[in-house]
Amino acid sequence: MIPLLLIILFIIFLLYMLRKRAHVEEYIIEGVNLSWRNKSGVEDIVQKWTLVVKDTQGNEIHRTENSDLINRKNDTDVTLNVFTDKTFGDNIIGNNTIDIYYNDGSGDKLINTQILRFEKDEFNEDLSGFEFRDLDISAWENAQNKDCEGIYSKVKKDKSTPGVEKFGCGPSDDPNKHNCQFWEYKHTQKQLGTGKPCPRNEGHVIKVQWPKKANTDRVGLQFVDDPDPNTDSKVADTPQHYKSLFDQQQAAVDAQEKENARIAKEAADQAAAEALGGVIPNQTKLGDDGWCGHGGVVIHQVDGDVSTAKGCKRICSDIYQVWTRDKSYGKWDSNSANSIVEECTDAKLDIIWEKDGDGKRKLRSGLKASKDYVPIQNQPVGGFKWYYYTGSYFKEPSSFNNKEPSAEGTGVTDFSNINKATGGYLQVNGKDNYAVRWQGRFVPKKSGTHTFWTESDDMSYLYVGNEKIVDNGGLHGMEEENGTVYMTKGRKYLIEIFFSEKGGGDNIIVSFKEPNGTKTTNFGGYMVNDTKICSSEMFDGRRNNGVTDYKHCMECAHKWEPGTHKRSINCENIWFDD
Repeated sequence: MIPLLLIILFIIFLLYMLRKRAHVEEYIIEGVNLSWRNKSGVEDIVQKWTLVVKDTQGNEIHRTENSDLINRKNDTDVTLNVFTDKTFGDNIIGNNTIDIYYNDGSGDKLINTQILRFEKDEFNEDLSGFEFRDLDISAWENAQNKDCEGIYSKVKKDKSTPGVEKFGCGPSDDPNKHNCQFWEYKHTQKQLGTGKPCPRNEGHVIKVQWPKKANTDRVGLQFVDDPDPNTDSKVADTPQHYKSLFDQQQAAVDAQEKENARIAKEAADQAAAEALGGVIPNQTKLGDDGWCGHGGVVIHQVDGDVSTAKGCKRICSDIYQVWTRDKSYGKWDSNSANSIVEECTDAKLDIIWEKDGDGKRKLRSGLKASKDYVPIQNQPVGGFKWYYYTGSYFKEPSSFNNKEPSAEGTGVTDFSNINKATGGYLQVNGKDNYAVRWQGRFVPKKSGTHTFWTESDDMSYLYVGNEKIVDNGGLHGMEEENGTVYMTKGRKYLIEIFFSEKGGGDNIIVSFKEPNGTKTTNFGGYMVNDTKICSSEMFDGRRNNGVTDYKHCMECAHKWEPGTHKRSINCENIWFDD
């Protein structure tokens, strides 16, 4: 249809002359003219005008066409003769219509319909009778400028058959996760003139998708079941609107559950490792006799003489299976493997080999395979030496310089509180105005970045060699700070810890974590056994005064705090080589 403003019509009027033929029920209309004014755009579209007259019954009673170029010009006044000296029967009495078409005169080319009404008393035999009638086109203009309107109706899964068919839908791994329903859009009012077009084409089908109630309860959201796009604009604009909202919330819930599972898993690993003391029962190196000597993650456990141990006395296990030296064998979770686990309870196989999310077995975090096993007798068995200073608060490491301790001790490995860290000498929240210094050589079991923490009330510092790793200085309640340092497996590192309390509560906790390990306050198995107690008299300028070697000098040079140039220079004056 040509847009109304391109063609029409500042004014439309009919000009006609009537007469009635005497003594006969015939009505002669001398002439009917129809006038309007073209607007811009007509020349490019219109090839001819077609006028169709229909009687009161809707029957076509007259048709005329005009293709004159003058009547197809833009911005031109047009007057067309509908008919002249035309005779009709009584079907002309009443409301007739004149339809105005352009080009082929078919339905969608209709641009205007006018009412042409005749009354019997308008007809007479006076041929000079003449009437000029202006026609009000405002109502017609309103009728010809309509917004398109439409409505959605449910269709079945074939997308064309009307009817309700709600069905389960979702991703390939969960095809019934959501509900779906197809809806088809139908035009109830086509766009006319300058009206707004429909948002959807005729016959457009959408798939409305929303989560099932069992799933929404899990994520704490509720949605309307079977949402209607006719009443819910969010669904009309985005058919999967509620599915998207659910997916966002589900992702947040999944992430939180995953994090909760991770935290629980770490706690379970730590509890399990602590239950074993971090040591696999009766673990030894891989077998030298060809049994339990294969590659991969393997645990070899022997209780007694390896050459004679059988049954539960000698067990081999890996991520796939478990077997004993007397040929008992089974893949994990088979009847045979379960019998070994139940019979050989001291081996703690179910604790050593945990199940992952896929049900497969893996070595629990914090435990080592037998290929990396270091016999207990070859592991460090020492601890920290500690020095206690009473009577004043030391606000920084330099405050310890050249001070004489009033008590000391050795062999400390538990740093879970001040009492454990001084071998029971001091109590938590027991004193004011005192300080403690700890020294010891730490031997890493792994190469990589190690993390150290001090949590104290009041100040604390931790040094590795001459490098300050943790700075937790100042007056404060229990506060924790940390730092990292790269360490090489098997190398000895001097660790010094400084702590001082001024008043109020007092305590210190020191912990560490090796690469891919868990945070712990237990330094057991990491410290060199050294019971040499230092005193300030052991170091005086360039004389050793009882200092036995360079490392001993570096520890016992209490005249200067760690990291100062003087400590290393003066020790090097005595020992030029380690």
